[in-house]
Amino acid sequence: MPEDRGTVEDSGSEPRAASAEQQLKENQIPGKLPLLLQIDGLSLVAGISRLPLVVRNANAAASAFSWNFPIFEGAVSALLGGTETAERVLGQTGIRSRGKELPVTMNASVQPGAFEAMREWIASGRKRTLLAMGPLTNVAIVVRANPELAGRIERVVWMGGSAGQGNHTPAAEFNAFADPEAVEVLLSAPVAMTIVDLEICRKVRFDESDIRQIAGMDGQNAALLADLAGVYLDIALERGMESMAIYDPVAAVALACPHRSAFMRSSVEVLFTGSQRGRTKVMAASPGEENGAEVAIDTDHEAVRRSCLDALKQECSR
Repeated sequence: MPEDRGTVEDSGSEPRAASAEQQLKENQIPGKLPLLLQIDGLSLVAGISRLPLVVRNANAAASAFSWNFPIFEGAVSALLGGTETAERVLGQTGIRSRGKELPVTMNASVQPGAFEAMREWIASGRKRTLLAMGPLTNVAIVVRANPELAGRIERVVWMGGSAGQGNHTPAAEFNAFADPEAVEVLLSAPVAMTIVDLEICRKVRFDESDIRQIAGMDGQNAALLADLAGVYLDIALERGMESMAIYDPVAAVALACPHRSAFMRSSVEVLFTGSQRGRTKVMAASPGEENGAEVAIDTDHEAVRRSCLDALKQECSR
């Protein structure tokens, strides 16, 4: 199949690059900042695996890492039905292994009712920020059923889409491909969105030397985390690459440390059908345009890499 690349359409590549470089220079803060995010809860969605396996993995992770926030079971399929998984890359369980496994547990940390829990959480207290690292189905269901809550959302930070080549199809990133209609619901709603796409995440990478550092730490879960990170690296190694892109954690850094990246106010279009399903097209927003999204266009990849790996090492030292 010939390569089908997405496009970034704006007023010109040179002004865009200069603007990104200037943003990063202006945003530089000396020293190392830890990732400090308060997690109020986690909603699960079918995607990487089918929902029962996602729930099983979340229960095991909650037990292994002593998660103390509530976890809720969400959408079993995309908005229009059907479930796309990443099983062809990650296996039927959604988690490959170099020998270690998440512990089997009888503890049921995952509760039903993600949509009601999200609705109540968004409606109460201060404005809420959501970090989305999968298909946007759960958020779209809540916003579509409760449009009055859109104004209660401070921002949705999403790892998804691609201004270049996809990773699930030549045109599409997985999270966008799995439910492009959900992406459109959020883009069309009066909700502020920050999008961290594949092109940005591909700049932030780790390799086997990082795995060795993690494995050499003395925390109770160091070996398990080294295994989980290692099998992720194996995806790249099997394709002849020496390093692997860090995806979801880069979006977490964009939320916790936004000064590490440069952003462009953009008009984003998502396509729905055929070979273009899930493709995201990004254009610079017109002056005065109110809707659209804030799209990451550059990042201090070494600083972001350190933030991701330092957070992982901190967990490995516990």
